[in-house]
Amino acid sequence: MGIDQHETHTAHVDAVLEPITPSSRYDYVEIEQERIGFVQPLDRMPGVIARWVRMSIASFKRIWIGIALIVLVLIAVEFALRTIEPRLMGRVYDASLTGGHPIDMNAQGFRGNPVSIPKKDNTTRILALGDSVTLGTGIAANDTWPAQLQARLNTPDQPVEVLNTGLPALDLAQIELELRSRWSDMQPDQIALVMSGNMISFAIARSDRETVEPPNPKARAETQTVSSSGIKSKLKTIYTNLAIPNALLVATEHFKFAIGLENHRYNPDFPAGVMLAHGYIQDGAAPERMDDAYLLVREQLAQIKETADELGLPMVIAYAPPRFSLDDSVRNNLKFVDRDRLSVDPIERIRSICDELDIPLVDPSDELRAAQSPAYVLSDYTHYSPSGHDALAEAIAKAITQR
Repeated sequence: MGIDQHETHTAHVDAVLEPITPSSRYDYVEIEQERIGFVQPLDRMPGVIARWVRMSIASFKRIWIGIALIVLVLIAVEFALRTIEPRLMGRVYDASLTGGHPIDMNAQGFRGNPVSIPKKDNTTRILALGDSVTLGTGIAANDTWPAQLQARLNTPDQPVEVLNTGLPALDLAQIELELRSRWSDMQPDQIALVMSGNMISFAIARSDRETVEPPNPKARAETQTVSSSGIKSKLKTIYTNLAIPNALLVATEHFKFAIGLENHRYNPDFPAGVMLAHGYIQDGAAPERMDDAYLLVREQLAQIKETADELGLPMVIAYAPPRFSLDDSVRNNLKFVDRDRLSVDPIERIRSICDELDIPLVDPSDELRAAQSPAYVLSDYTHYSPSGHDALAEAIAKAITQR
């Protein structure tokens, strides 16, 4: 390249690159002759900050859009669950609430409206005896079988009052003690006792204990109300009124039974629940343990009958069957009770005892099967829903009116 030719190309120069391979052609690249200016780091800071702000705003927008979508989906699921299964809401159980409903123990010590003492003329008063099934675990006081029995029997010409004296975890010995020492003062005319499988289990579990009166539920509820009036209790109430958490809890419970993480085995030394009454076959549980329980139940029922006769009170007994015993359908056995392990029909065992003691026995199984809606509290095979209590009241009302 000559000098003149070099001077005519003051803006650019051509640089020859080495060939990549011997056979490749030479490539040419133009190199800018202008000097590259040096930029101070601080001079670039505003641009960096601006880019960071723009990126952050874009990221926050994406995050909040995602959060908004998740919230909308949760709201939609919450309303869907509330519509499909309203029983998922209000599952609060403590000393003052059962399933979110006030227990409403009156000053006379039973659930519901107090009654006048002395009793009004021409009024028939029925004592409804029992445990948590009679109390109405999970439902309102007006939906319990004693309240619905009163509604069925009460007429303007013949007023009827039914006193709901049920309390959780009562056994037959405690019921006899309460009848003799407490409820006889309420001037009753009849007795309706609803038995559950828990009473049969407690007969053997508490056989070595002295029978004591249950604690005063009204005083306990008042104490609980005073101690649970803070923010923590209110937040807990809000949480338990949400359908989604309760749906997850119920689904988890059923899933654990389905895969075997939970089972229905009972403690042979202290059997609690209904499985002993059904003769649930399991390792370590001697069959004679169940037979001993039914012998004790016979003694306890005989004592109740003797006390009732002393008070001049006719009585009727109903056995409250658990949900899984109604049929072998999946919908009635969501906790996967192995029905092949059930060796005893409690109703038939109680019927034979009642026949010996000359006590009418009511079997409400047909009425429960015909109930219009699920007859049991959600995720519970022992306690009844309002429709289940209505079925129980219907069966007892038939037995009372036929006497």
